[in-house]
Amino acid sequence: MDISTIILAGGKSKRMGQDKALIKINNIPLLKHICSEAQKLTSQVYIITSWPEKYQPILPDNCTLIKETTLAGPLIAFSEALRQITTEWVLLLACDLGNFNSEELAQFAHQLGELNSDYIAYLPLNPKGFEPLCGFYRRNCLPLLDDFINQGGNSFQKWLNQHKIAELPLTNREILVNCNNPQDLQLINNFQPQITKDGSFTFFSPEFNESFHSHYGAKQEALYKFVIPCKLPELATQTNSIKLLDICYGLGYNTAAALATIWQINPQCHIELMALELNENVPNQAIKSNLLNEWNEPIPELLSQLSTDKYLKNELISAHIFYGDARVTIQEIINRNFIADAIFLDPFSPPKCPQLWTVDFLKLVTKCINLNGILATYSCAASVRTALQLTGLKIGASASVGRRSPGTIASYNNPNLPPLSLQELEHLQTKASIPYRDIQLINTAEKILAKRLQEQSTSTLESTSQWKKRWEKPAICKKE
Repeated sequence: MDISTIILAGGKSKRMGQDKALIKINNIPLLKHICSEAQKLTSQVYIITSWPEKYQPILPDNCTLIKETTLAGPLIAFSEALRQITTEWVLLLACDLGNFNSEELAQFAHQLGELNSDYIAYLPLNPKGFEPLCGFYRRNCLPLLDDFINQGGNSFQKWLNQHKIAELPLTNREILVNCNNPQDLQLINNFQPQITKDGSFTFFSPEFNESFHSHYGAKQEALYKFVIPCKLPELATQTNSIKLLDICYGLGYNTAAALATIWQINPQCHIELMALELNENVPNQAIKSNLLNEWNEPIPELLSQLSTDKYLKNELISAHIFYGDARVTIQEIINRNFIADAIFLDPFSPPKCPQLWTVDFLKLVTKCINLNGILATYSCAASVRTALQLTGLKIGASASVGRRSPGTIASYNNPNLPPLSLQELEHLQTKASIPYRDIQLINTAEKILAKRLQEQSTSTLESTSQWKKRWEKPAICKKE
């Protein structure tokens, strides 16, 4: 279907203190980035602005500037630009979407022809209403728009509330982040490499307020918290085919360390990989920052292709990466009847991301592991260990790496799991062991945390503080 794009670039950027359209993200002016992404998806890109002469030098070829006749806000600017459009549908974008990428919207562009003619737009929904400046509109909505404006209206939300809008179900809502002020700009530019003690780099996530890896060593953590506990070196000597499931793929370190380890031991081993990741900006930025160059080729090249194409296949590896909420994308793994030899479970800590540590999510995860396979995680939280036990897995402790806290490994039948200490076993009899729950797999972190807190408040189990006192040491795991 032929689609045009309108980009609104008429704001005065008062809160930012400088022209947002010209701010560089990854050394590219923001407006140029939006135009380039829009060109991947639509046949013609129009920019409506009061300052066309200022933006002309930075625009990609074949973009058309429209001189805004009034500074009366985005709704009226949209109506002016819409008069230039001849395609049935138009993609409307703000010029300050710092995380925007066309790939996220491409799948929905193909659905436009299937929408009921009663719908005038196909837009993402947020708590305040529909998001007007990152979605699709029918060109024939112009008379309705003119009527609203002629009656004195100038609010996008009020106009949209009068008409039928189809919800566009984004999987990566990061593309909706506006760059309105210096704080927003800092968040958009948050994926800046931060060195860890082993010389490798990680990122910090403002959304979860945590680093992606331990500051003791990102590369070291991948190897000693995931690859070695899953016994991949031993497995590589026994077979020419290994299946991996990497949950919360992130920068790609766990997968990279696994590939390097396996192929060093068995260069002919074929690897089948399934990976889940919430935010595609993370692995893509890791590639742009050359962070995977910690490993030898062909690993950086292969994982670069995987992060952008979401799929790769050659004589040594077949791999898929699924972007979005892992509670949803895990269903794709189950539907494919994929059974892993090793699972890397690497979300942010339970208090920050309880959604992926619930009994209910882990029950889905454990459908994807073979009877002798091993699941490894950095977490030693009693709640996590209890949840794994409730899925039917047996658990053990992995070695401490860089810090005092061990990790956790789990399996249905593998007989070689290092046992928990008496102190760890008693930890599983305290209130800290009450697991997170999310039966319908749709609750927010806040609701999941509140439900567990309520369950702990009525529990008769020993308190964690009493357990600490009996052992006369700080808890082995601070993050419960």
